[in-house]
Amino acid sequence: PPLSVTSLRAGAKMAAMVEGLSKLVLDLTCPLCLAIFTDPVELQCEHYFCRGCITKHWEQQGELSCAICSDVSLSSTLKSNRKLSNVVATVCKEHARLEENVPSQHTCPEHQRKMERFCVTDCEVICLDCRDSRKHLHHDVLNVQEAAEEFKAQLQKSVTKLQTLIEKRNVAKSKYEGLLEEILNSTQNIVDSIKKSFEELHSFLYKEESALLQQLKEEVNQQSSQLQRQIDQIPRDLSSLDASIKAMEEEISQEDCISFLLNLKETQKRAKICVPPLENISVKVKPENYLGPLQYWTWKNMFKILDPGLSNLTFNPATACSHLSLCGPTRVRYSEKVKVVPDSPERFNVAAFILGSDGFTSGKHYWQVDVGDGKDWSLGVAKESINRKGDLRQSPKHGYWTIYREKDSFGAFLFHPKTIEVRGSPTRIGVYLDYDGGRVSFYDADLFSHLFTFHATFSEKVYPFFYPGLKVTKSNNGMLRIQHLYL
Repeated sequence: PPLSVTSLRAGAKMAAMVEGLSKLVLDLTCPLCLAIFTDPVELQCEHYFCRGCITKHWEQQGELSCAICSDVSLSSTLKSNRKLSNVVATVCKEHARLEENVPSQHTCPEHQRKMERFCVTDCEVICLDCRDSRKHLHHDVLNVQEAAEEFKAQLQKSVTKLQTLIEKRNVAKSKYEGLLEEILNSTQNIVDSIKKSFEELHSFLYKEESALLQQLKEEVNQQSSQLQRQIDQIPRDLSSLDASIKAMEEEISQEDCISFLLNLKETQKRAKICVPPLENISVKVKPENYLGPLQYWTWKNMFKILDPGLSNLTFNPATACSHLSLCGPTRVRYSEKVKVVPDSPERFNVAAFILGSDGFTSGKHYWQVDVGDGKDWSLGVAKESINRKGDLRQSPKHGYWTIYREKDSFGAFLFHPKTIEVRGSPTRIGVYLDYDGGRVSFYDADLFSHLFTFHATFSEKVYPFFYPGLKVTKSNNGMLRIQHLYL
């Protein structure tokens, strides 16, 4: 039946009584064990304890002192307080009765009946009256035990799923931490390499500057010494000339003609005094010796220490396919006209390929290839042992580390061609080979922007590789040209 206002008030009053009784229980609590008294006894100081608690306290203290006020009892005999024991028993009994009569928190607030069903549709715990009401008509309703088990199973699946996510996140965290450490370490290696390269250039420039300044200093010192010798000589000459002039003037002023003539020979000698002639010194530091194309001279000398410098490669005609036409040692293009050339193991007989004359087994090397406006070419490096007969496939697996252009697309020959994002249309391609480091990198040599890098372990000689393409048009002669640097 519906809950009346009177019953609600009764329930509230009963709850208040339970709360008040609970406070009384606190007053009936032993200060030693903090539980309600068991066989309470009263000491001479009028403090109450459980018999067992105060006895144990006395044994530990070695005296009959009160645990609250420390007052010492004259006798160890303890007398039970029956009145207090009766109060404790009554309170405990009443407290238990009131607890039983207080409405349960799992009671339906509308019907005051036990909630023993769960409406899945509304996700609500309900009683049987609620189940039969219009509100939950045709809803999916389960008993609470069944519903709890079902939803616990669902939540357990969610927990398992979340735990899997946690594991994945921890794995990802470890992976990212490893990548971060790898990035920091590799970045430090790059920083060290950059610093080393520039330190070498700085050192070279400093030495060049010091040598040129030393040369200028030595020239200035040499000319200064010549001038200083003349400057130091002139006072001595002036002193000698002044003395001769003074002596001759004295003779000239001589009134005694006989005396004058007697000294004439000596006076004439003074007139012919010999002073060394001044050197005809034309000293001047020539700026053109130092302020000419100074930077060009320095750059020319610097080229000798570049590592790598620009390799002045040439084509090896013995490897060229018969469809390739060489225009000197550094130019090649495709030709429809087949040349009659002797076949050999090193010559490509079908594929329009050609290798460079020089192979590499160590070190760092860099060369540039002018591809012009060509839209059909590939270049890079190839192993010495590659197959050179028949139709050939370019890939690292087959001994080629090359990039290509086909119309407006750029790519790298891997197991499957990989597209390379390129800004603009490069006309010069730089190829950098670090044999010992196992890298082949390609650059737009005009912008010096990175295009692609292969990583490999080289175990034999590798050669520069070139394919000029098969498409020759009026606007594009299909020429590949190895660039040389002439100093």
